[in-house]
Amino acid sequence: MSVENKDIIRRFYEEVWDKANIAVVDELFADDFFNHNPSFGLPGDREGFKQYVTRLRDRFNFRPTIEELIAERDKVVARLTGHGRLKRRFMGITLIDRRFAEPVIIVWRIADGKIVERWST
Repeated sequence: MSVENKDIIRRFYEEVWDKANIAVVDELFADDFFNHNPSFGLPGDREGFKQYVTRLRDRFNFRPTIEELIAERDKVVARLTGHGRLKRRFMGITLIDRRFAEPVIIVWRIADGKIVERWST
């Protein structure tokens, strides 16, 4: 079970983040998925999570790199490095333009082959 759960999470990162295939969220995530740490004031449901991914990709060119996946029972812990570019413009002038790398830990819960919950740092 642990190997299959890791494969689900690995596929999520490869399809959604690397290939920008947001539609895969509907396939991999349960209808009642809940994100315990939503950002940007978005709801914690599946639709809110798709908006979250889209915003991070568009605003910051954010891409996570999997450093390690650890699975036990119904949980998968993903240790990632998030890479992106912070840009801020004002009246056509670029004030900030820098790359960043941020360590991230995310815990996923999987039930019946679907992602049902997410917690993040």
